[in-house]
Amino acid sequence: MANDGRNLSLTERHRRFIGAQVETGRHASSSEVVREALRRYERDIEAEQAAVDALFAMAEKSEAGEATGDFIDIRDQAHLDDVMQQTLDDAVKRGRARQRRSMAAIRLLGGARRSILAALDYAFEQYGEKATVRYAAPINQAIADFAKNPGARTIRRIEHPGKDKILLRDDLAPSRNNVPPDVGEVANPRHFLVGRLEGGILRILFLAHDRMKPENVLRRSRPSDINDD
Repeated sequence: MANDGRNLSLTERHRRFIGAQVETGRHASSSEVVREALRRYERDIEAEQAAVDALFAMAEKSEAGEATGDFIDIRDQAHLDDVMQQTLDDAVKRGRARQRRSMAAIRLLGGARRSILAALDYAFEQYGEKATVRYAAPINQAIADFAKNPGARTIRRIEHPGKDKILLRDDLAPSRNNVPPDVGEVANPRHFLVGRLEGGILRILFLAHDRMKPENVLRRSRPSDINDD
């Protein structure tokens, strides 16, 4: 780069920073540090201008709709509240529709139904009907959340060296926050779902407790535990 005769005035903090970048080997010289800083500054200015351009384009598009009658004149606070409530209702309706479209098809296998029944049977025997209803809610929600995002970070992949299938474990605990508040909260659900995703279908295989032994999971999934009709 040609020297145009201009002098750069740097603070002591800037000089220390430049020196540190050269000493660590990140840059070979002070000039490289300055050039990199200028390149980043140039990108920041370009991004800032692009953001401003986008805002003005959006504003012009919105104002163009005004000429065709695409607006609402707000009369008073009550009218504003009504309009915002309708907007919220529309957003919720559209969001639910998107969720239905994006959810993987669910196939609840017989073993899954029986193991869920076994867990709810235990809850009823130990804690009563109200607690059982509360515990059923995160199971329901977990199945829905599982289908909406089988690749979520909370889903554990379980692989076996001798098998080509991959099982997915989905703990109930993360889904408890999505349960409607009027149902009641389960403090620390310890069960998890095991499923398998194939061909766009999420097969829910069984529900198990994190302290169960594998043989107990199988024993609790006997076909005689529930009528499958």
